[in-house]
Amino acid sequence: MAKSTKYVPSGGLLLSEEKDMKKLSKLAGEGWILDSFEKLSYKLIKSEPEYIEYCVDYNEDKDDWNEYISLFENSDWEYVCSYEGYHFFKAPKGTKPIYTDKETLSLKYEKQYKLMKKSVIGTILLIVACILAIRYISIFNNGSNILRGLNFVCYVSAGAGIGILIPFIICAIVAYKKIES
Repeated sequence: MAKSTKYVPSGGLLLSEEKDMKKLSKLAGEGWILDSFEKLSYKLIKSEPEYIEYCVDYNEDKDDWNEYISLFENSDWEYVCSYEGYHFFKAPKGTKPIYTDKETLSLKYEKQYKLMKKSVIGTILLIVACILAIRYISIFNNGSNILRGLNFVCYVSAGAGIGILIPFIICAIVAYKKIES
C-alpha cells in the first residue's frame, strides 16, 4: 500500500520562502498537496496532481480574518492552512502574484522583522535573567545541592537562550534586508 502522507522539511519560512514554495508547487505536480505546516515541516497528502503555485503570507491580526481571507480569494488565491501567523495559499499556475509591488512586499517583511525583533529582545531578557540568577545563586550558595542544581538549570537555560538567539538574529537581519531591497 502506498504512503498517503509525507513530511518535507522547511528551509525556514523567512529564510527560504521562495525555494520552499517552488518545491511545494513541484510536489503538487507529482500529486503531493500541502495539508498543513507542522514542526518546521510541510505535511503533504497524496492526491491527484495539481499544477498550482503556493504563497505564504504573514499576518497576526485575527480581528479581520474573514476580510483577510477574502482579499486573497478575490485574487484567485485559495486558503490552505495556517501556522502561528503564517498563512499558506494556493492558486493555479500563472495566477497573478499576491505581491506585485515593492511597497506591499516591504510591508509583509516589516511585520516579520517586528516579530523577530520582539523574539530577539525576549530571548536577551531570558539570558540576562539566567545570568543574574546564576550570579545570585553563586553568592548565596552554601554547598546546598538544591542551589547547585538550580545553578545548573540556569546555566543550561542561558546556553539554550544563546542557541535560540542566533537564529532569531539571523532571521531579523534577513527580514530587514528584504524590507530594504
